[in-house]
Amino acid sequence: PRPPSPAKAGPQGGRGPGQGFAPESLTKDQLDQLAGLLLAPLLRRLRKDKEKKDTLARLLFHPTMRLLRENSRLDELARVLLGPLSRLLRAELRQERERIGRLRDARR
Repeated sequence: PRPPSPAKAGPQGGRGPGQGFAPESLTKDQLDQLAGLLLAPLLRRLRKDKEKKDTLARLLFHPTMRLLRENSRLDELARVLLGPLSRLLRAELRQERERIGRLRDARR
C-alpha cells in the first residue's frame, strides 16, 4: 500500500484543524488563554532554574566575599582582574595612535 499524500492527510483532506477554524478570528482573551496554556510549562521551568541559580549564587558569593575581606585580599583580586584588562586597553590605544600616525599621546 502507498502512503497517503500530504494533501489527503487528516479528516478534511489537509485543509486544517477544522472546517470553520480561522486563527485571525480569535479574540484577544482567547489568544491570551491559548498563550497561557502553551507558555505555562516553560515559565515554570524558567522560574525554577532562576531560583536554583540565585540560591547557588548566594551560597557561593557571601562566603567568598567574607573570605576576601577577612584576608584583605579584595584589593589583590581587583588588581588581578583589572591588570590584564588595563594592559589590553593601553595596547589598543597605542595601536590606534600608531595607525593614525601619532606616536605620542597629545595629553601628555
